Amino acid sequence: SPRGARPQEPPRPGGRVTRGASAAPLVDTFGPGGRPMPVPRPVASCLERGLAHRAVHVWLCVPRTGGVLLRKWGREAAKHGRRWGPTVHGEVRCYGAGGDGHAAELAAQAA
Repeated sequence: SPRGARPQEPPRPGGRVTRGASAAPLVDTFGPGGRPMPVPRPVASCLERGLAHRAVHVWLCVPRTGGVLLRKWGREAAKHGRRWGPTVHGEVRCYGAGGDGHAAELAAQAA
């Protein structure tokens, strides 16, 4: 959907995000027991530390035939290199502003 149709989203830094932007997007992280952690981190940091983070998986299925559309991860993929997986996958980026306000927002969502 066009950006103007999603007023609930925060503005993008600098107005636009281009491919290869230097700042890594932040994601919400979760510790033991699924408790939200107060500081969002880049996905690479989550993978290095084994932290759970929000992600979305989309599986395209054909119920009539039982078929499932899969994709194979590239050799250089940070996660699941050379493995088959869901049709579409992506991390849910951090929505809060960070700091204490972010922790409060996460705690409210987890409750």
